[in-house]
Amino acid sequence: MAMEKRWQERAKSALNAYQISIIALMLVPDSIAIGLAAIVAYANRFPDAVAGTMTTPAINQFEYKNILGGIVIAWIAVLVFSGT
Repeated sequence: MAMEKRWQERAKSALNAYQISIIALMLVPDSIAIGLAAIVAYANRFPDAVAGTMTTPAINQFEYKNILGGIVIAWIAVLVFSGT
C-alpha cells in the first residue's frame, strides 16, 4: 500500500527554490500595495484620527480598522493560494 505524502513533502517536491523566490518577489510588492491602500482608506475615512485631533475614538473607527485588516489578510491569502 502506497503511503500518501504529507502536504509539506508534496509542496517541497512541487516547488523548487527558484519558484519560491518568484512567488515571494510577487507577493511582497502586492502585500505592500494592499497595506498602503488600506492605510489610505482609513486616513480618508477618519482624517481627524490621523491628524491626532480626535479626542475620543468612535466605535465605528475600530470596526473599520478590523474590516480593513480582514480585507487585507483575505486578499493576500487569495494571492497566495491562487498563485497570482
